[in-house]
Amino acid sequence: MLTMIKGPYLQWPTEESMTFMWETSKSATSRVEVMRAERIHSGYQGNYKQPEQILASAENSGYSLIHQLTVSGLEPGTIYFYKVYSQNEQEAAEAGPFPFKTAMLPGEPFSFTVTSETGGYSGFDITGGEINNSIFAQMKKYRPDFSLFIGDIVNDGTNYADWDQYFFSPGKELLQDTPSFSCLGNHENGGSWYYDFFAFTAPKNYYSFDYGDAHFIALDSTDFINNDTYPASSGKFQAGNAQYDFLVQDLQNTSAKWKIVYFHYSPYVSAVIRLKHCGRFVHCWSSIVWILYSVPIRLCMNEVIRCAPAGWISRTGSYMS
Repeated sequence: MLTMIKGPYLQWPTEESMTFMWETSKSATSRVEVMRAERIHSGYQGNYKQPEQILASAENSGYSLIHQLTVSGLEPGTIYFYKVYSQNEQEAAEAGPFPFKTAMLPGEPFSFTVTSETGGYSGFDITGGEINNSIFAQMKKYRPDFSLFIGDIVNDGTNYADWDQYFFSPGKELLQDTPSFSCLGNHENGGSWYYDFFAFTAPKNYYSFDYGDAHFIALDSTDFINNDTYPASSGKFQAGNAQYDFLVQDLQNTSAKWKIVYFHYSPYVSAVIRLKHCGRFVHCWSSIVWILYSVPIRLCMNEVIRCAPAGWISRTGSYMS
């Protein structure tokens, strides 16, 4: 039987486009339809009539298991609805309609939620997954414009089943109408599924995007931490490294009011982690700090050290946590 086993879910929102992804149980074609619905006081999906008029669509007649389509030509900060379809010679499957909203223009307010360790905490979970269910449900209550996941989305990124257990299944209702962004954590283990399931710009382990008055930069801090000497840095985050040069150039090229950077490993932590590798004040890949100080960025978000990353405030008043 042809079914949709992941999603549909939203990726890479811009002011005039949205990317739609899903996975099917068998290889099949891909099609997405975008619709607009009349707003009323009550009705389908809250304050909208059942959407019927198709405004735009995209399709791929080739067969695949993981489907990715982008619809362009939309209006900024606008709520639409979408349906996705897949079929092969014997069967067909569809899902929707679900609402989505394009990115806001500069000057317009927006909100986003942030969490991490949806999979990395698994060794400590005694609730049978209820913690994750509660986290995703709580995020959805805030109706964010998008969500950020700061690494360790799954317990083992090389294990296909983990992606459903820790992310796509508990996050289904949030992800089908809320775009998400993420960065690599140590629990992803550099697994290829991260690159398959997300539509970030190449090389995907680091990238940037604009939303409203903000410019967001995702970095792959795991690329610079040697597991054998963690939390000591491998010392490769320097000029000439592709990711280092990307960060410097990207910050120089943006004029956004808010510059926000997120990555998994904190440059500093506030306790002893492994005495054989470090003292009381641990330096992971602290060379990044001086780049972030110099811009300055407005907000830096990281997570992994469970003894609480130290918040650090730059000379310009930006907050890093």
